This record gives sequence, C-alpha cells and structure tokens, in this order.
Amino acid sequence: MSRALFEVDLAGGLATRQYAALPLFKNLDTAYPWGTLHAERYSPDLVERARLGWTENAFNEFATGVAMGQLVAVLGEAGVPLDLWSIAASFPIEELLHVELCSRVAMELGGGAPIAYETDDLTLDFDPDLTPLQRANELVVRLCCVGEVFSLPLLAGSMRAATHPLTAAVLTQIVRDEGMHGQLGWMYLDWVSDALDPAERARLAAAATDTAEPLREVWQRLRVGEGPSEPGYQDMGWMHADAYVDKARSTLEAEVFGRLATYGIAL
Repeated sequence: MSRALFEVDLAGGLATRQYAALPLFKNLDTAYPWGTLHAERYSPDLVERARLGWTENAFNEFATGVAMGQLVAVLGEAGVPLDLWSIAASFPIEELLHVELCSRVAMELGGGAPIAYETDDLTLDFDPDLTPLQRANELVVRLCCVGEVFSLPLLAGSMRAATHPLTAAVLTQIVRDEGMHGQLGWMYLDWVSDALDPAERARLAAAATDTAEPLREVWQRLRVGEGPSEPGYQDMGWMHADAYVDKARSTLEAEVFGRLATYGIAL
C-alpha cells in the first residue's frame, strides 16, 4: 500500500494552455462568481468544516475520475458497443473539471484541508478468474448503478439548498454533468441483461450491497447530530441533515436497489 497526500496542481506552460482550451474548461475564470464567498462573514468553525467538506468533495471527484478511467479501460477490454464505450469515455474529463471547481471553492474559504489516502484504493481489484465481461458488469454496477445513481439526487438537493451564488453555480455544473453517469449503468444493463445468468446476477447483487454499505454509514453519522444546522450552512452548499438522511435512504432503497431488482439483481 502506498499513502499519498491529496493535492491539485497544474504543470504550466503548453500543458496548462491546452488544458484551459478544452471545451469544458474554457472561460472557467469568468463563468463562476469567484471572489464572492467571503470566509470572514461566517463563524470560524463553519469555515473550517466547509474547507474540509469542499476538499473532500474535490478528492471524491478525483477518486471518481480515476475510477472512471478504469471503467473506460475495462469496457474496452470487454468489447462493449462503441456507443456505450464513448459515453463512458467522456466521464473522466468531467470529473477533472469538478476537481478544479471544488478545489477553488475550498481556496475561497482559506485553502484546502489535508487529506491522505491509499493510492491502491482508487481502483477496483477484480477476482482474477472473472472474464472481461464480468469485470465490466461489476464495475458498472458498483460505480454507475450504485455510486453515481446514489450521489446525483443528493447533489441536486444540495444544489437546490445552496443560497450562495458560487456554491450554487458549482453544484449546478456538477449536477448537469453527472446526470449521464448513472444513466449509463441502466443503458449497459439493458444491453447485457440477456447474457446474465442467475449466478452472475447474484454476484452483482453482492457487489452492489458491498458498495452501498459505506454510503449507509454516512447517514448513520448524520442521524446522531453531525449534520450542519448553524446559520450560513446553506451558503456552503449543504442540505440540512434531516433532509439529507431522508433523501439518502429513499434514493438507495428506490432508485438504486429498486431499479437493480428490475434487472433481477435483487438484494
């Protein structure tokens, strides 16, 4: 295992100019109201938690970007149809945009918070006996059908709750980009469903359950009072804890597990 500190940087020179010229990154400096989220207007405790929260957002987008890169490779190895593969290929660059946006919000609040992580945890280790198609099945279910389907309604709830123009604009961009990330999972299952035997469906159900368990732990913590509620928390782009818990539970039960069950992937 290798441990690293999460950092966001640019190489400079031609690389940065090419990066800034990519369609998603054009006008990044002017498309958002940077310089308007003034940390001194909020309590120090709220600002520190928001710095950590937005740094965690940036790291989560970074980790998802790595996972999306693995997804593109795995789908190619499995020989999936070009349309499914090309949709997935657009996801990593969107995640990189979200890394920069979330990092910039953290900088508005005084800078990113230190986050250390295990580099080996960023990608999924597969059973070596799985076929390329089985690897694709599992990664799509874990990443798209569970992770992305779960996160989108919560991001949308945070977007609607955000009362500051900057956090609202950043969350709006993320929600706009990520709608297709979960949808790909259902398109993929539509394509592969006839090839899934009962044993494979059961294996995928176990993988979905395993992926969902850490998500449950988040709202278990919030349920005992760790959620934001003090004045100014909505400016930071946060839902009230009660609303978050309700949305998380209903999303996992109906939109994740309920939808998987229609494909015979029953938990």
